[in-house]
Amino acid sequence: MTIGTLTLRESVEFSTQTSTSGEQLRTVSVHTRAIGSRVYQVREVAGRPGEKGQPRTTVNTTLSDGEVENFEADWAVLWKPEIEIGELDRLDEKKLEYDPLNV
Repeated sequence: MTIGTLTLRESVEFSTQTSTSGEQLRTVSVHTRAIGSRVYQVREVAGRPGEKGQPRTTVNTTLSDGEVENFEADWAVLWKPEIEIGELDRLDEKKLEYDPLNV
């Protein structure tokens, strides 16, 4: 999504790691947000389904703590997509005139 001269991007990737026998070992989610060249990424690793304990979360960014606060404030103001990610599952993508993930 572009606002003025700023390009905003958001992506969420999920993967499941399994053993050679097909048993689920862990799930990994990577949530990335970018405003221009400023990037903030959170990676979360969770164990097997039903396994106790909190997921391990790591943040990947070159932003300082103050810059992260500014980034989050800017994101809250600027990120206003016309379609919510959760709504995509209910839409027939063939009826869309654009790819909402690449706006």
